[in-house]
Amino acid sequence: MPLTHHVSDLVLLARSQIEQTSVQKAFRMQEQGEARLIDIRDVGELKQNGTVTGSYHAPRSMLEFWVDSHSPYHKIVFSTDRKLILFCASGMLSALATKTLMDMGMKNVMDMEGGFTEWRMQQLPIDRPTYLRFFGCAQAECFVIDLTQTRQMTGKPRGRLHAPPARHRHQPADHSMPF
Repeated sequence: MPLTHHVSDLVLLARSQIEQTSVQKAFRMQEQGEARLIDIRDVGELKQNGTVTGSYHAPRSMLEFWVDSHSPYHKIVFSTDRKLILFCASGMLSALATKTLMDMGMKNVMDMEGGFTEWRMQQLPIDRPTYLRFFGCAQAECFVIDLTQTRQMTGKPRGRLHAPPARHRHQPADHSMPF
């Protein structure tokens, strides 16, 4: 069956109905606390190319669910009056996503023109994530060390330590069982 509407037409239509901003303006808005940048790219793209420093990752496949306050998957980051500036790799997917969120009733969403590709070309700050997670129990103490680090282009590492989830509370060992 032939298509009656091509994706390029949908992107052009979305762009005509949404608010867009340049990467430089998005950077300034983020720095001044006026906006939150939302990276909607796939996790594989983040691992391969990094992400905008200070951005929040919301995969495109979950975006509507995370935005909707009535959804069991709602993320509080979307319950704000600040501008939410969506971006993808080139700005096409984020234009469609911005239009979808506007159709859901959001008025504080924008699209970042040129996406992450343009951000990199403008040499704005990027984090490159590396992941390592360790879980262990020692005697009656359980711990989770999340060595998730983001290494900025400046090379300065940052790390986070998380308390163990409730389901990982230490259970006394049953020494009657062979190991």
